Amino acid sequence: MSHTASIILLVIVTSIANVLGGALIVMKKSWSDTALNAFMAIGAGFLLSIGLLDLLPESLQASAHNIYFALIGFLVVYLFQNVISTHFHFGEETHEHEYGSRIGIYIGMLTHTFFDGVAVASGFEVDIKLGILVFFAVLLHKIPDGLTIASVTLAKNGSRKRALLASAYLGVSTLLGGLVIILLGKTIHLDNLVGVALAFSSGVFLYVACTDLLPAVNRTENRKNSLFVFLGIALFLFSSLASQVFGGL
Repeated sequence: MSHTASIILLVIVTSIANVLGGALIVMKKSWSDTALNAFMAIGAGFLLSIGLLDLLPESLQASAHNIYFALIGFLVVYLFQNVISTHFHFGEETHEHEYGSRIGIYIGMLTHTFFDGVAVASGFEVDIKLGILVFFAVLLHKIPDGLTIASVTLAKNGSRKRALLASAYLGVSTLLGGLVIILLGKTIHLDNLVGVALAFSSGVFLYVACTDLLPAVNRTENRKNSLFVFLGIALFLFSSLASQVFGGL
């Protein structure tokens, strides 16, 4: 299998995870928050670690000016989630009165998942080991993304079909993000593009981890959920070490 085909395949896998998250909401209306809260906490720790310890350093190796794109990535998601749309939290089931604009929420979620695809493709263009880490980081919060958008849709109109379709849109957005990196890489200098994309993605990841996932974990009644954040960080460190060890074989 070619390098490009491998990237597309893994981006498709992350896209399917969005649909799986929506399917969980559709199949089980009263979904327990216990497992989801732990899952979000692990995802927060993993995203925080990879944003600070992998994506951002890799982008700065290409150019010190890429730090500005990390800030832009952070602010773009902030704009969509807090200015254009009302604030929402990844992975939480929601009710109609909590949302002033369903369209705004969709825009924010689609933007976020688009850059998930950008991050996965960019990571693999730099290095296979980095790509694998980004892939797992994205995969960890894909199901909560699908859960979120499906629960919003279900709360708004009660249509299970539309709820599942909404999560599928997130999957398509992820795939498009990956394809943009692959296609643009054939027409412009890839090193510059990847450096910018990695920096932008690090800003997105830091925003999601620090302003959505971590606060959601802190609001849970079970204080032990916070320990799963450290498990996510440990998981990243272990994955990073394993990729270096096996990558050198």
